[in-house]
Amino acid sequence: GQLAKGAGTRAYLSDAVQHIPGKIKYKGSTNIIAGDEIPGTLGSPVEIGQMEVAFTSSANMVTLQRGIAIGDQLLMTSGDLDLNGFMADLGTTGTLVESAGNTVKGSTGTIKATRTLNAPASENVGGLGAVLTSGANMGVTQVVRGHTPQTNGGNTGIARYFDITPTTNSGLNATLEFLYDESELEGIAEADLELYRSTDGGTTWTTEGGAVDAPANKVTLGGVDAFSRWTAGSQNNPLPVELAAWAVVADGRSATLSWRTASETNNAGFEVEHQQGHGEYAAWQAIGFVEGQGTTTAPQQYQHRLTGLDPGTHHFRLKQIDFDGAFAYSPEVEVAIELAERFVLEPAYPNPFNPQATVRFAVKEAVEVQAALYDVLGREVQVLYAGTPAAGEMVEVRIDGTGLVSGLYLVRLMGEGIDATQTLTLVK
Repeated sequence: GQLAKGAGTRAYLSDAVQHIPGKIKYKGSTNIIAGDEIPGTLGSPVEIGQMEVAFTSSANMVTLQRGIAIGDQLLMTSGDLDLNGFMADLGTTGTLVESAGNTVKGSTGTIKATRTLNAPASENVGGLGAVLTSGANMGVTQVVRGHTPQTNGGNTGIARYFDITPTTNSGLNATLEFLYDESELEGIAEADLELYRSTDGGTTWTTEGGAVDAPANKVTLGGVDAFSRWTAGSQNNPLPVELAAWAVVADGRSATLSWRTASETNNAGFEVEHQQGHGEYAAWQAIGFVEGQGTTTAPQQYQHRLTGLDPGTHHFRLKQIDFDGAFAYSPEVEVAIELAERFVLEPAYPNPFNPQATVRFAVKEAVEVQAALYDVLGREVQVLYAGTPAAGEMVEVRIDGTGLVSGLYLVRLMGEGIDATQTLTLVK
């Protein structure tokens, strides 16, 4: 009999699986959820000498239920292997053997191999499809292949990427042959393929180019100085701007934002966004726009200067916008604007007011203060704030004049060594 599980069958019978010491072969014409035929605890990685997927139809699939380590060969003769979020580790000796349309895949999970590469010549590491050539001794090199399409700026690459990590990773002058299966193209025309590189795990990308050999299902790129994450995508819908540097520097009540791009593709420009603090009123606001350079492989330098900033912590980010409206956010940077004076009490606004006004203050050191509203006779009518604010952070409080009569009022800020007033008028 067969044990049904999900949309497939957990194989343990001879008509679905052949299991001899050191080798497992999946066959037949029914999708299989791998499980009982693999020794060990379900969900735990297990070592296997050789695994072969050899269904009667290439439309069938084996779905992993645990990680596996292959010491010899992983043969994809007919059908696919879905990693299903698990790792297939080929180690230093295992090799993947695929044929067209019969592949290892899966929107989650990875397959990796490790080799020692000394001046490699057309070395297809573990058969994963990243073919490396270099005159340099790269040392112990790990190649990890994943199948989650990489995205940026609303655009998407093919369903294959490589994380390539050599021990020696500079001055390689290497050639990369990026192999792919046509089932991974995600609707991208082969003639439009080019390579993209990310040095931050897929957050930002650089357009690298490369020559397409469609009959061989590969894109080749020479002159590679160092490796990291690589994928292939469409030159017509590229993975756009690579932000190489991004920083903010304070100067009194001013700040200068500086950033540099390594390359740009379809870049209309950068919207500069600002946030002060993280409280109720700390929404992101667009405060400027800096035009981009469209498409260029040359590094570009940008600056944006701000003045009259409030004391406290300020956060900034860039919204990079393409000409087609697609956009992506940069990481956030922050800067602290220090208070030069012992305290500051800003004029209330609006003034005149009805029925509400806002007043803001800050203290250089964290001391207990009170802000209160008084009428012209010196009577306290509202306590606006009582407590110990954070040093150097602007505090914003509201004045509610709903129950007050029209006339002149005073806001007074008091504390140890602190005494200041501002006047405002309530007009009903």
